Amino acid sequence: MSKFTTHNDIMASLPMERQQRIKEKTQRLKQAMANNELIDLAEPTAEPITINIDRGILAWLKKDNQDIQSRINSLLAEQMQLDMA
Repeated sequence: MSKFTTHNDIMASLPMERQQRIKEKTQRLKQAMANNELIDLAEPTAEPITINIDRGILAWLKKDNQDIQSRINSLLAEQMQLDMA
């Protein structure tokens, strides 16, 4: 499996249809940000990432046996909406 080093390398490896969707969403996001608008760029799949979380915060996120990923997404979405308001 090869490693990509630049944004252009990653984009070039994607099917043309996917590249076009990314370009369209990027343009819509830039336009929305310029107008202080909130838009939904959600896709069926999320971007996998790795983060380090303090143990106390992780324990708080795990309370009530809720799905941690969904809880983090919800909290970040709420904060993003507040920041963009």
